Amino acid sequence: MVNREELEERLRRLLVRLNTPQEDRQLCTLIQIIQDLLFLAHTENAAELFEDKDVHIPLMVVLSSYVGSRGVQQVGWSLLCRLIEICPRTLDQLTRPLQEAKEWEVLGVHQQILKVLSQYRKDCKVTMVGLRALALLLRSDIIPLLVLEEEEDVFGLVVEAMKMFPMSEEVQLQGCGALQFLLERVSDEHLVEFVENQDHDVVLAAFQKFLDSPEVLLQAMKVLLPLAHPGSNVEILMSGGARCYSMIIAAMDAFPEVEELQETACCLFKRFTSESYYNILVLNGVQRVAVRACQTFPGNAKLQAAALFCLADLTATIVQNKAVAEQGLEEGEEEENRGKEEVEDMGLGWMEACCMALDVHAAEPAVQEAASWAIHNLLLHGAGVNQSEEEQDERTPVHRQLMAAMLLHSSSPSVFQAATSAIATLITHNSKMCSLLLSSGLHVNLVEMMKRHSTSAEVSISACRLLSLLFQGRTASLDELNMAMSQILSAMKIHNFDKEVQLEALHASLVFLCPDRSLREHGASVADPDMADVSLKVLKNQCVVEGAHTLYLEVLNRFISSSTIQKCGLKVLSALADCSGAVDLLCQQGAIDTVLHTLQMFPQEREIHYWGLTLLSYLVSKKKLSRMIIPVLASVVVASLVHYREDSEMLLKCFQVALRMLDACSGAAAELQREDFDRQIFRHLREETPDNPLRKSACLALSKMWCDSELHYSMLEKACEDGDTTMAECLIELGADINKKTKTESLIYQVCERGGPLELVELLLSQGAHEQQLRRALAVSVKRGDGPTVIQLLGRLGLDLNNSALCLGGFRLGHLDATWLSPLLAERGRTYSLRYNNSKGMSLARYIQSFQRSKSSSGPLRPLADPCLTSGYISEESDDSSFSFVSMDDSLFFNDDMESDGSDSVSGVLSPKPHNNSSEELRGGSNKGKQGRRRHASAESGPTENEHSEPLHRRYGRAGSIQKVFGSGENSAALPKERERIRLLDLSGNELDSLSCLMDDVFVQQQLGHLLRLDLSHNCLLEFPSALCQSLKSLTRLDLQSNQLQSLPVELLSLLSLSTLNVSRNCVGPLLTFDPTVTCPSLRQLNLSFNKITMFPH
Repeated sequence: MVNREELEERLRRLLVRLNTPQEDRQLCTLIQIIQDLLFLAHTENAAELFEDKDVHIPLMVVLSSYVGSRGVQQVGWSLLCRLIEICPRTLDQLTRPLQEAKEWEVLGVHQQILKVLSQYRKDCKVTMVGLRALALLLRSDIIPLLVLEEEEDVFGLVVEAMKMFPMSEEVQLQGCGALQFLLERVSDEHLVEFVENQDHDVVLAAFQKFLDSPEVLLQAMKVLLPLAHPGSNVEILMSGGARCYSMIIAAMDAFPEVEELQETACCLFKRFTSESYYNILVLNGVQRVAVRACQTFPGNAKLQAAALFCLADLTATIVQNKAVAEQGLEEGEEEENRGKEEVEDMGLGWMEACCMALDVHAAEPAVQEAASWAIHNLLLHGAGVNQSEEEQDERTPVHRQLMAAMLLHSSSPSVFQAATSAIATLITHNSKMCSLLLSSGLHVNLVEMMKRHSTSAEVSISACRLLSLLFQGRTASLDELNMAMSQILSAMKIHNFDKEVQLEALHASLVFLCPDRSLREHGASVADPDMADVSLKVLKNQCVVEGAHTLYLEVLNRFISSSTIQKCGLKVLSALADCSGAVDLLCQQGAIDTVLHTLQMFPQEREIHYWGLTLLSYLVSKKKLSRMIIPVLASVVVASLVHYREDSEMLLKCFQVALRMLDACSGAAAELQREDFDRQIFRHLREETPDNPLRKSACLALSKMWCDSELHYSMLEKACEDGDTTMAECLIELGADINKKTKTESLIYQVCERGGPLELVELLLSQGAHEQQLRRALAVSVKRGDGPTVIQLLGRLGLDLNNSALCLGGFRLGHLDATWLSPLLAERGRTYSLRYNNSKGMSLARYIQSFQRSKSSSGPLRPLADPCLTSGYISEESDDSSFSFVSMDDSLFFNDDMESDGSDSVSGVLSPKPHNNSSEELRGGSNKGKQGRRRHASAESGPTENEHSEPLHRRYGRAGSIQKVFGSGENSAALPKERERIRLLDLSGNELDSLSCLMDDVFVQQQLGHLLRLDLSHNCLLEFPSALCQSLKSLTRLDLQSNQLQSLPVELLSLLSLSTLNVSRNCVGPLLTFDPTVTCPSLRQLNLSFNKITMFPH
């Protein structure tokens, strides 16, 4: 065996020969010298032999001098590669001159290698050695940068070489090695460009051609690893025809014992596990090879971290796609291959690997993070921690492992986040876990971590989330509460613009400030509930002192668009609002404005409205409301009432705030009424049952609003507008004036114009609507053709059953239906229903007045009216004689001094005289009343009633008249039968052009037989139907003046009882003829003045 001294001597001689320039030296000699050196470099002690010999210096001179010699280049670069391998300092010595401003006169080593690759691109051996040398040179820090700056495209040279010699394993291996180092140094833009140019295809081709070579497969994967960094490249690699993921899985299956290959493959799959490709990876069994790699190489930290991260990401997809995975094939696979691939069971079986990784790699933060996320996702999707008793004895429990990871790597926020997430999932799956964790002091650790990483949003989020779970439904000591809340508030201040931090902090605050007493551990109650309440009160006060309310308000204002933050924030503020002084502070900082803004932003969110209204019920109670805010507050409250009209809990909250408003501000009632709050009250009083608590709130609200007398009429107007008879009656009983003068039409006119319910019209009539209002209401009802309402109005205006009269004169109806007259001419037994004193509206009014009395509301209350008078009745003791009608015996048509104008005499008799309202005149003036009956306006005599004259029902006895229209059958039965008939019918001044109203109804015709007086004056009649005469059997007086009659029917003068006939101011003539055979024995007075008669018969 050759000793070391001999080898050193040989090396010295070879170096001397290599350093000595000989112009006539043959190439073969030079090549032999280099080969001898290469042989020595492969000896056993080559590293020591070549140490500090600087062989690379003369070698580089030779290589640069003999660029054209293929043999010199091949063996020379082979020697350089060996020198770099055995003497690591060689690479540094080669790059040092490059760093010192290129002191060599020859080309740099990076330039020489590129020149060789370019010049001998078709020579397999030189290319092979050149690629190897390039791969070794690229391991330095500076050469990759210098190579990339050269004009020669290094990527192009390598890719071209791999394409030129696709079957050469060494070329593919060294080419992939060079590409790996190059791609690791370039930017993402270069990586994207490399893939877009499809240069990566040579790598995939090498992968496919050398499936039995673990070295090539490994090196190809190392090239793919940097290429998979940009997301766009991952998309191409995953969707290309080569199916990169399938080749990697096949390589892992082929070489399960090659650790580095398994590690690189797992790192690749970690890059591939973006959400878009979960299904593809799962269906191809990535989880299977990843779990196997974890189990095979438990000591490889990098492999464990990559594989567990990959499994954590794929867990949800594995669970969701079991059915798809059982098909065993990726969608889109060729038809002939369907069914050939066997499917692996896709169970979640790597919990054991996770626990082992936590144990074995306790010092590796990446492994701890990956294992924690994997455990979190396994528990989240149904996989339990199933360990045998022996394993449980040998291994630390999972929760302790996670706590250890969190504490051991306290400097790593990412490990903390993963560990706390896994612990939180453990708590949700095991109710006993909280006690164990709290007893271990986890909450103290969480607070300490928040302090240590106060600037880390992720730590604050995770800690707050876990604190919420730990203390949910549990009672903590005051020290623990203060410690946790103080740090939570600190996190809110530091991360005031981080939405997720604020949200989790609000959740945690909610757990501490508003504990859920229904979630006691094991169902047991607190040992000392009073002490717990005291601690909670102290905590709240402390939070207010520290300005927690300010932070919460800022969060609500800053994240106004987040419904979750608004809901939690309002709930937390509601919990603080019962603290001493909290309401004042909140009001000073504009809490009411904030709440109103939130409620307006989220009109559909029930929880937000519930807690917003709850908070408002505290804030509004203070009498510091700005008048500017009252309209907005009223609008929000009423809008909530309308939106949540079916939700009794929300309605109570709305009424609670409204009641607070009414107590706090004098102008609140008007603003609420402007927003139709009174309508909402009406609706609930109309619908709710008496024992419902909402009814009491509505009544109380109405009683408070009623204190503002300016609102009485408008509230009554709304009730009438809605057709709400019950509420209208209630408001009238409370004191609303139906005849109040306003700029709008009267109530009864509005009701009739809208076609309101008949019972509402009856109510307004019974409560004494003015006659002028009734006339306008009658006109609009006639226009609408509303028969029942017209009948009611006509009955009120003209029916006097006490005197057997129906006076409808002067109404200018234009037409008159027989169906309107029929019920008015009916007997008393056919009159209308009563409105009883115990009606719903009256009962409601009494109930509301009880609130007013109990609250001692300011101002005198209107007492409940006499039931008889209020509803239009007369008591049994009333003196009917004091309401007597004009005497029937007085002249209807003529006065004592008959002038040439007969109509003047008539109008003089019928014109009303001024009256006052004194009871003395009503009672003692019956004789004066006999001077003439009241007449309605006629065409010539002008208005028949001045502004001071009383309505018909007052002049002739209101009670008597109304009683006959709405009276009871019992009272009418006591009167004589003949007084039940209508004896006087006045239809004058109605612009009638026919008398069909008297002829189209059989019942009307029957009633005409009882008439004694009929007034048809001041109409537009062209004729008097002879058929009508047959029904007027008892008629004694008939007035037809101021019509357009041209003749008189013969049958008219044959009426046996007719004594007075007025046909003045018509068109009779010029010849007046009478049938000589017709006699009228009872006729005493005949007025034919102002006609066209030129000749009177003899």
